Amino acid sequence: MAAPPPRPLYLTNHLSLLQTFSSFLTVATHEILYQRGIYPVSTFITARAYNFPIHQSRHPAVCAWITSAVSSVQTQLAKGIVRRVAVVIYNPNCQVLERFMFDVERFPVVVREEQLTTFESREEEGQEMRGVSVSDIEEQLRATVRKLAYCGEKLGELPEDCTFTICVELKEEAEVPIGVSSLE
Repeated sequence: MAAPPPRPLYLTNHLSLLQTFSSFLTVATHEILYQRGIYPVSTFITARAYNFPIHQSRHPAVCAWITSAVSSVQTQLAKGIVRRVAVVIYNPNCQVLERFMFDVERFPVVVREEQLTTFESREEEGQEMRGVSVSDIEEQLRATVRKLAYCGEKLGELPEDCTFTICVELKEEAEVPIGVSSLE
């Protein structure tokens, strides 16, 4: 059996940055659900992401919903119209109890035709480099996931039957996407 291809050392285009963020948002959402006790602990498995232990729901419907929601966020982020992404936890009376906000306002905006265009080279420590270091990005994502775990450990218990959603806050100049109001 052939060895898997080596992981890239650099994210070299806009699409790779977008996919990396989408993967992170998926990991972060699962971790928030675990830490905040939205679903029973027994429905999660322990995995690794960014060289850090994380928790992932095993329930197919939960996984499918998160995948669909993150895909919708990725579509809007690719258009450059998203200001913030939030994982919102609310009680059975639809009162918001907690919001985990991810500010993406400065995420690069690139026209669709240019999403696969390789980033320009830059000099760093006497070497020509193309892209953003994967290890640098993963270090930041690992720190963020750890912070989410820490917050979950320190925040008090939520009431029973809380639920969650993933929301986007659009930039002021953005038009509301037609036909996109919620995922059900």
